[in-house]
Amino acid sequence: MSEVTSDARRKRVNRLKKLIILLLVTVIVVPIIMCVVLFVRMGMLEKQLEQMHYQIEQIALEQSRQKEAYEDVTVKPGTEENVQTNEDLQTEKTADSKGQEGAAQTGDIKQTVLAQTNLVAKTPTADTPYNPEQDDTIRKVYLTFDDGPSANTNAILDVLAQYNVKATFFVVGKEGEEDKAAMRRIVEEGHTIGMHSYSHKYEEIYGSQEAFAADFLKLRQHIYDVTGVQCVYFRFPGGSSNTVSSTDIHELILWVKEQGAEYYDWNASGNDAGLVELNAEEIKENCMRDIARYKTSMVLLHDAKDKPATVEALPKLLEEIQAMENTVILPITESTKPIQHITMKETEE
Repeated sequence: MSEVTSDARRKRVNRLKKLIILLLVTVIVVPIIMCVVLFVRMGMLEKQLEQMHYQIEQIALEQSRQKEAYEDVTVKPGTEENVQTNEDLQTEKTADSKGQEGAAQTGDIKQTVLAQTNLVAKTPTADTPYNPEQDDTIRKVYLTFDDGPSANTNAILDVLAQYNVKATFFVVGKEGEEDKAAMRRIVEEGHTIGMHSYSHKYEEIYGSQEAFAADFLKLRQHIYDVTGVQCVYFRFPGGSSNTVSSTDIHELILWVKEQGAEYYDWNASGNDAGLVELNAEEIKENCMRDIARYKTSMVLLHDAKDKPATVEALPKLLEEIQAMENTVILPITESTKPIQHITMKETEE
């Protein structure tokens, strides 16, 4: 009887051990499997979101192109002189192609412009210093980099310094010491620093006007704390014509202007932000194709750790732009006429 009881007890203990082991396996393995599944799913969603952002940027760029093409052939009321014929356009192109070799660089604004391009400018005086942004006879190119600072920021800055070019960086909120050092270097080397949202999370930024304002002010304060610059330049994530915002973008535009800031979209792009990874030559060719179309080009590129091809494309891109007749590369300033997918007139209406 004793042996039977002992044998039954051992069986119960063994069953209990098996249940404990099964329970432990369930508690440990199942969450791990779920985490792996969720991680894979998140990766897929991030790729889908990135593709959606890329498509939004392409739609915005195409809208800007169509709008500029429409404005080129539209007669404003009472001013028939605004109609551009093929002969006018040809004459304009001929005028654009004229110029002589620029003078050697001496450090002032005029000589910096001449060192970058083949254009000849009027001699500035103390009363009327030369401002290339106000010179309608030259082609102006603004290189802009979104999403930094990143592991590639210093490499981009090195290339820009090598070619004596100033650009514009629309940064996001990054708090690392290397990121802060890169932001300071942007400012110290004479480039323009702009805002591109603190979080760069569309669903948060565009959830409400209050959320948008909080994000905007947080980034502006961050830039001021790091660089001492009171930033007045802004680029909407996805552009002002994005279709992601659940808040009326016109209200956000008016709010941005009430803060003493201006917003800048683009009409040229390297298309370096999509899921399809482009090589350096493709990025350069995309930029040059768009730049050739406009008298003023606002070029969208990206400063991100996963965009080494953008850095690789930059030297050749700069060389080809600088080889163009009557062309200058400039940073955004308060004198810059912004490229905007949604104009102030549309906002006021």
